[in-house]
Amino acid sequence: ERPRRARAASVAPTAPAVVEPVAIHLRALVHIERGDQRLAEQILAELGRLAPRYVPGLMERALLHLRSGQRQAAVTLMQELLERTDGLDPELTLAGPEPLPVRYYTASAKAFLDLQRVA
Repeated sequence: ERPRRARAASVAPTAPAVVEPVAIHLRALVHIERGDQRLAEQILAELGRLAPRYVPGLMERALLHLRSGQRQAAVTLMQELLERTDGLDPELTLAGPEPLPVRYYTASAKAFLDLQRVA
């Protein structure tokens, strides 16, 4: 009985995997550069599930949809981006492949959505 307890005690619970959104985003960018849009979209979709507050990933995914001709999906993601940044300090710098302030993302999303209304 003693060895059984010792074995049970030696099994430590595994720590949850640490999500590094920028690293995942960079991996998606590599696939975009290689022309593998489908794999890039899968990676960005998974990034959205793992790190739903990661704004640069939302923008990247929206732009990827736009390049693929999926305008409505891009519009939906840009609207989601505005919702996620609502209330954030415009000068707050967000981590991403290139650290940029919230105002960059909100201005870009608003400009994109304005253009879509005209089209």
